[in-house]
Amino acid sequence: AEALDQMGVKEAEAGYASLADDRRLVSELRRRGNRMVLGMHARSWLPDWKSEVDSVAECGAQLINFIGMQGYTSTHALHPQLSGNRFLERMEKCIAYAKQRGLKVAFGTDHPRPEIVPDTIRRACKAGLDRWVVYDARGWFLPQTMAMMVNLVRAASEDKIEIIVHAHDDFGLATANTFEGIRAGATGCDVTVNRTGHRCGNAAFEQIVLGLEYLFGRRTGIDLAQII
Repeated sequence: AEALDQMGVKEAEAGYASLADDRRLVSELRRRGNRMVLGMHARSWLPDWKSEVDSVAECGAQLINFIGMQGYTSTHALHPQLSGNRFLERMEKCIAYAKQRGLKVAFGTDHPRPEIVPDTIRRACKAGLDRWVVYDARGWFLPQTMAMMVNLVRAASEDKIEIIVHAHDDFGLATANTFEGIRAGATGCDVTVNRTGHRCGNAAFEQIVLGLEYLFGRRTGIDLAQII
């Protein structure tokens, strides 16, 4: 975390609200004066979801990233009691409560069906959302799919929120999907150091930073000499 801060990284996902070790990490980084915006994941489908919001706020994180409930967005329906409109109502409550606790709020759902994205985004924005995360949660997007999903979110939000893309590498497309999401108008991306991450990993920090700089001409603010 200290190395990332020194090279100019502005934000880092520091873990999960439910894990005491992750909360201690955030508290310690805050004590040491780390300058990065620190975010934590929270589970919006839990009956006691407010406790995770409180944990994020109390340990010193500034950003909460809600994991969406698959009952609304997937045929897997792991949480069918929170499907349809009940999902949307819970999403709105999560966003509003986290904003009351002074947190920047991100929300995203696993493999959402395109037809439900516009209404979901509009309701999230009305509740006070700051950022939507387009998840390729199973690593099965093609670059064209990522671009389509980003464009759906942009249209529904009228470009009034941040849009982040989050790609997994099951088919070796995490980097390509991330670039295509940014080319379609995403304002940022989730990456991991040396591609370490869930299952087959995520888009690699070093590939994305150098690609944005040299292939797209985007200034990232990262000291490239420290990426070794």
